Amino acid sequence: MVSFAREEPAVLGREILGSEFSYVSRRQAVVSLEADDTVRLESVGANPTGIRAAGETKWRWLSKGQTAELSVGDEVALSRKVSAHSTLTLVAPSLLAIGSKQPAVEADVGTRAVAKAADASMAGAATSSQSVQWRWKSGSGWSDFSPSQSAAIEDAFVRGESAVAIDEERQVDLQQMRQLRFDDPSRFREVKRFPSKRSLTNTTGTADTNPDVPTLAEEPAAKRARTTVKGEGSAAPVMPSDAAPDAAPAAAPSAPTAAFTAASDSIDASTAVSISTAFTASTCKFTAASSANAASSTSASTSASTAAAAVQSLTPCDVPHSKKARWFPAHGEVLVRRADEEPRSKVAAFDMDGTLLQWKCKGYPSRLGDYELWSAEALETMRKLHGEGHKLVILSNQGGVRGAFTGKIATRFKGLVEWLEAQLQRPLHALAATIPKVSAYRKPATGMWSAMEEHTNGGVKVSIEDSLFVGDMAGRAGDASSSDRDFASNVGSERGAVLPFLTPEAAFGPAAGGAKAVALSAPVETSPAAALAARRALLGGYLSGPLMLLLCGGQGSGKSFACAELLACAPHDAWVVVCQDTIANGKPGKREKCEAKAREALAAGRCVLIDRMHLEPSQREPFVAVAAAAGVPVHALVLQTSPEEMARRVRERVDHPGGVQGEAGARFSARSKLAPPTYTEGFTLLSFAALPAEVSRICALYAQVRAAGQPHAAPASPPPASFPLNCGGSLPALCLGTMKLRGDALRAAASAPFGAIDTAPTYENEKAVGEHVAGRYLIVKVPHKAVDAAAVRQAVGSSLQSLRRKACDLLLLHWPANAMSNGSLAQACRRPCLSMWIWLREAALR
Repeated sequence: MVSFAREEPAVLGREILGSEFSYVSRRQAVVSLEADDTVRLESVGANPTGIRAAGETKWRWLSKGQTAELSVGDEVALSRKVSAHSTLTLVAPSLLAIGSKQPAVEADVGTRAVAKAADASMAGAATSSQSVQWRWKSGSGWSDFSPSQSAAIEDAFVRGESAVAIDEERQVDLQQMRQLRFDDPSRFREVKRFPSKRSLTNTTGTADTNPDVPTLAEEPAAKRARTTVKGEGSAAPVMPSDAAPDAAPAAAPSAPTAAFTAASDSIDASTAVSISTAFTASTCKFTAASSANAASSTSASTSASTAAAAVQSLTPCDVPHSKKARWFPAHGEVLVRRADEEPRSKVAAFDMDGTLLQWKCKGYPSRLGDYELWSAEALETMRKLHGEGHKLVILSNQGGVRGAFTGKIATRFKGLVEWLEAQLQRPLHALAATIPKVSAYRKPATGMWSAMEEHTNGGVKVSIEDSLFVGDMAGRAGDASSSDRDFASNVGSERGAVLPFLTPEAAFGPAAGGAKAVALSAPVETSPAAALAARRALLGGYLSGPLMLLLCGGQGSGKSFACAELLACAPHDAWVVVCQDTIANGKPGKREKCEAKAREALAAGRCVLIDRMHLEPSQREPFVAVAAAAGVPVHALVLQTSPEEMARRVRERVDHPGGVQGEAGARFSARSKLAPPTYTEGFTLLSFAALPAEVSRICALYAQVRAAGQPHAAPASPPPASFPLNCGGSLPALCLGTMKLRGDALRAAASAPFGAIDTAPTYENEKAVGEHVAGRYLIVKVPHKAVDAAAVRQAVGSSLQSLRRKACDLLLLHWPANAMSNGSLAQACRRPCLSMWIWLREAALR
């Protein structure tokens, strides 16, 4: 764990100016250290990289109660304890430069300061393998591999590979740290990773030629050699030789960091930097305090570059696999990662896809870069839970693995988990159910929880009430299923307790998001006058072609059904369907080919139906542009089928042109999130349908649209704005129903030129609707519970009071209702109807 214990300035000596600790990995991913994380401060001798003290900057450490100060030119390196492949660096805003380059830092004091050292890191990486010598243990001691063999082993070790072949007869198992022969695996020799003789220097600069001195990462603490830091005048303190023998060893850095030099011209006495470093047998705890009058400003470009780096850090990338964790299969279908951690009584378990990570690609993810972290808050929450005593575990259904524990999909899953642990800097366990069909280990079954206790917690049962599970499949509108919520419920029921369940929004807050999240949260638009005119023409049957109609919806939403319904009703050759899944002679093709076919049909005066998902504005924009160039209106039919129904349809598909079918296709459909289209994208009319009957009705209306030059059966003039009633008066042709309308949506809808407004007390929005009913035809409903005159009188009076109207224009009676289950319809209706008639007569007399 990484904690910065705050201490008094008297202990610190001088204050740190807005500093935070972070590390830069070999791939330049910058990660901030958090409270309770521990690292080790080591001398790097003549190594030309590390953190360099310069100018007025003061670096200090403590050892056995004595303070030693590093002088200008002294070098130290901070190596991360959990890995031998990353290096920790301290960054102080406005105080550090990288060679001749200025680091990218944030303006606010105490926030993450990021420094990229690409040039120095690249130069160091090129020679990193030369500073390490791999050896194997022979009968007479340690023997060197050849330089080329050692370099090959080091490269594989840095990449996190499990094994590497060094010649035609031998390979090195980097997990067991031993050398094997292909012809006889039972014959093996121990291997170790040593500093090269060239990199081992003492205080006089002479080479340490002892070949049997292992790295600090491998030698017990009690046997570690004393190291010193070369400086001007005074030597820095050394690690005590009587360190506790059971102290956890810290990994020696194999990847150099860039050299950081303090810019002396930007430092004065009040902003000098010092570090008070308290050593224990195995850890170095850094304590820092931020000055209240620290640097007041930093350039805008610097802040922008830091923000860009922070966003980039949300995207997973390859990181070396932790040597302290082990991946292995269990029960024939579960892939397990066990981290180096003692059993705990509490567990914080998480789903992965849609919970810790989101998909940011348009299709099914195939690489690490297709994912992004839910948010930085997710990491903070997990660190906090671990600090409170929870074991951190991922429990994920990964049916695509299909038991191939070393296959492509399994390797990608492993890479994601390793990256997450690298960001957390906490032990992270993981279990994945790898069979796509229903099984005892696939959520919502409880087998994965039992396997977690068995394989990652030493068989120790955990307290269900004190644990928790976070998942995105909660059975909400938009969720493909309720498997995560059901899993938590099943685990609790099986153990006679309640396992708390949280959605990622409840646990971590809103997702960081991007363009898709912005589109999903777009405000409600006001329908323009052109849209209302187009709606009247469509309903009246006199809408003229040509036009373009875009279908919008995920896999299984009913796009193929809509195409079939429209073509079944439309006159011959009036409509052309363009589908990307079949554009290339019945096979999937490119979007550009769809655009060309649409242009050709529109130029011929025909209407065009585009059969694609069109989930985001960027996917719709090309076709909107095609319609605009042709001078024809473009409409959209948005299919809002429930996620459960979409998943069922995809699961039952066969011979789909795009191959999206079965269980894998259902998961793909579940991740296809629709950002509904808006009029600002250039659409003339938007229609929405959730049920097949609604789709059929809308498609029947579009089937009446004729190609250019074809006559319409309907009259060419629009219908009247209202219809006369036999009892006198008239009823507006367009009426706004206010059910489920709130806030901006209600205000936007009410601002459209509807002639009538329909409301009801059960909508629970009559007071808000009352702000928009002035001068409009008002329709009020009587609720089901009003079954006698007194109840009706009270309900209508309450509605009129909320709506701030003395009378309504039309009263709708929802009878029979409750009475239907009480007896015959005729008998049940007698009294309510009679009571209502009496009430209406009395009201008329008054």
